[in-house]
Amino acid sequence: MNTGRRLTQYALNYKKIIIAALLMLTISVGTDLAGPFIAKNIIDQHILGIESVWYETKKNGENAAEYKGEIL
Repeated sequence: MNTGRRLTQYALNYKKIIIAALLMLTISVGTDLAGPFIAKNIIDQHILGIESVWYETKKNGENAAEYKGEIL
């Protein structure tokens, strides 16, 4: 037998453990990649939200903000 075939036969004895390890690795990679996507969402919608369109209003409501003496 060649070396590759012997290693394959040895690995087949532990196929349940190998499949479980690959499944856990897939989950781990997915969660590692989710972090930057969550950070991107926070930055785009909450931190850079100040750059969105603002409307001037005459009322001083709960969603109004004062900027340079004017209520926006």
